[in-house]
Amino acid sequence: MELIKSPGQIRKSRTKIIVVCLFIFSTMLGAIVTQHLSKRSLAWTYNAAKTTAAITNIAEQTEEYRNFRGRKRYREIVTVDYKYSVETETYSHTKEFNNPLDAAKLSQNLSILYSPSNPNQHQFESQVRSVLARDSLTPQLISAAPFSGALAYAVYLILSLFWVRESKNVLPKGFFRENCWLDVDDRYVVALDKGNLVTFDIHKSKLSTVQTSFQQNKPISDLVYLSGHSEILILPLDEITKVTSDHNSDLVYIEHDDAEHRFEFLNVSVKNHALKRILPLLPLIKKYSKLERGRFESSLPALIGALTLVAVAGFIGSYVVNLIVGLLLVTWLLPTAASRVLDPLITRNWFARPTRT
Repeated sequence: MELIKSPGQIRKSRTKIIVVCLFIFSTMLGAIVTQHLSKRSLAWTYNAAKTTAAITNIAEQTEEYRNFRGRKRYREIVTVDYKYSVETETYSHTKEFNNPLDAAKLSQNLSILYSPSNPNQHQFESQVRSVLARDSLTPQLISAAPFSGALAYAVYLILSLFWVRESKNVLPKGFFRENCWLDVDDRYVVALDKGNLVTFDIHKSKLSTVQTSFQQNKPISDLVYLSGHSEILILPLDEITKVTSDHNSDLVYIEHDDAEHRFEFLNVSVKNHALKRILPLLPLIKKYSKLERGRFESSLPALIGALTLVAVAGFIGSYVVNLIVGLLLVTWLLPTAASRVLDPLITRNWFARPTRT
């Protein structure tokens, strides 16, 4: 039997291909453009004149900065003051180095190339020769990879949010039975078995095997054995006291022995399919409530989360942290807040009277 993939799985596979191609293309393009611009910026050196500079001062100082985790770090900055003469004019400049070794190498070769029409425009000859002789793209590829990787990851997050996610209104074939439901996104199985409500996780290396076995209608015991689970939860149906779920969520919260347990489903349609089978099997439902929240109240948690992240990013002041916070805002918190405004939360609760304690 051929493995049936969910719409989300199919789109996820396509997304990975798109992101990998984007990473390769953007890395190559960035490297080629960088190399071209680097050599083009030195075109004036082909008609340059040459002189020798003299170092007038070398200073070292320790600079404080924060790494990508926001932790305080220190690095040595070497500042080299130098001057050179063209005819009767003397020109003074300063160059900073993050690596003291680079400063030491420069001090050994002080040959200067300058533009005869504008002597202030200059470069050290050793650096110019190094750039112009660099035919390999490897250094530019290495430099471009972090930026293209960040771009590719951002695209992946955006596509995952707006394209890859399972549709809430589709009941996909091969991911539900009359008494069993498979969630390939979160790697969980929920099942009704011999008067119990059962859920267990699936090890990521076993997902394909469990998915195939599920679609072959193998019994729950086989799925448990094949799953490589780290935990399994078995709740007797006649001891459940409460069932809670939001109308637009794929989660169900179930109370048993004064403890709340979370059950995950592939999407809202699969969850609703499961609830229609689970609720009739519970003890006598003594109470049902529906809580409808307003638009502002529904979106408030996401807005508070967004403001908190912005405050943390502002306090840390790191470029990388700002980038991460920006991605979280664009791909998660702001879309969540917008969806809550458009479709406010409705929470349903079923209270049961257990027949056994």
